[in-house]
Amino acid sequence: MSSKAALRKCVKDIASAIERQKNVIEREEKRLKDLIHSLREAQRHFKAFSPVARLPDEILSIIFQLCDGPGYASAAPPCAPLLLTHVCYQWRDIALSCPFLWTSVSFHARTGGKKYAKLVSAWLGRSQALPLEIRLSGFVSDGTKKALEQHASRVRTLEIRGVFPVGTFLEHMISFSSLRTLKLFGATNVTISDYLHSLESAPLLTELGITSVDVETGEGLIEVIHTSLKVLNLEEDECSCPSFILRYLTLPALDSLTLVRGKGTNVHLRDFFSRSSPPLKHLSIGGFEDATQIDLGYLGFVPSLVDLSMACEGFDGVPIVCARMTSGSAPSLRHLTVANHSCSLGPRDGKKLPSLLAEYRCFCPHLELIRFEYFACGLLQQTLDQVERFTRGGMLHVHLSSLPLSQWREVNEISCSCSRCR
Repeated sequence: MSSKAALRKCVKDIASAIERQKNVIEREEKRLKDLIHSLREAQRHFKAFSPVARLPDEILSIIFQLCDGPGYASAAPPCAPLLLTHVCYQWRDIALSCPFLWTSVSFHARTGGKKYAKLVSAWLGRSQALPLEIRLSGFVSDGTKKALEQHASRVRTLEIRGVFPVGTFLEHMISFSSLRTLKLFGATNVTISDYLHSLESAPLLTELGITSVDVETGEGLIEVIHTSLKVLNLEEDECSCPSFILRYLTLPALDSLTLVRGKGTNVHLRDFFSRSSPPLKHLSIGGFEDATQIDLGYLGFVPSLVDLSMACEGFDGVPIVCARMTSGSAPSLRHLTVANHSCSLGPRDGKKLPSLLAEYRCFCPHLELIRFEYFACGLLQQTLDQVERFTRGGMLHVHLSSLPLSQWREVNEISCSCSRCR
């Protein structure tokens, strides 16, 4: 019995010791919390002496606006403006109360969860009534669509990247009457008719970029005259032909046109330029697979052209482009680029460069820059020296470059020794 009582007393003593130790720990934890609070208060008062801390909220908001660089803001904490909300309470309050910080955003949705839809809704809501610039990539859920539809009237710029059906989605997500820029890359179930109706409904649109268009037979398609569009980018894949849309467009204000892999490009361009008579300054065409596809007869309809870029696949387009040019076909041309993908420039072909450069200069008297790009560029030093002798005086820059940049030279002024210029 005495042994049992001793054990009972031992257990009671241990339990009491544990309780006393718990009380000690609780007091120490409270003391530690008080010290942490005191430290934060001291740090806050110390930071008050910093010049930045003494700046008025209005000045900080201007600084925040400047740190929010060009392009789309990322909806991720490491980037502004979300980064600004993680510095201190003052910065967070200022950032959340500045609507201009939340007007441009890039949303990349990997999933279609409700949490992401709430993020989209909260972000756009902070922009209040200001115009919006939005880029979407990845999966667009129904929740995200609804969040965007609530702010449709304020969307000025919309860029969508990703393989997903977009068709009627556009009709509900944006107000075409106020849209300025529309770019759709990888969208599906969009026909030429959809784009033509969109253009007709967007009189203020100045820039359009599209890929993956379902080509229709052409019956019942409307013809659109758009007087505001200045930039048009059409990129094709093996299953689509966006340049087909040129047959139904008249764009008298067009300043820049980019075509990639344009099937029937020459015919479309000749008729399109003849019909539109645009003040075109920049033209870029890519995807030529053989020399027969290169026809520069349409240049006569755009005498205002300043910058011409052409990309060839598997053959040297430099002599072909030169052969297709005629005197006066590009009277205002200043910059010319001929890119030769999967094509090398060897010593034998390189010997023709000096005479080709002279012909280019003869056809385009205002040229300031010529750039020839090859997959590999291995010219003899003798050829490079000969080219350089043609280009002394600083009137014209000639760039010979290759993709791996194994050799690069820049030379100045060029003169022509043909019979017309002697």
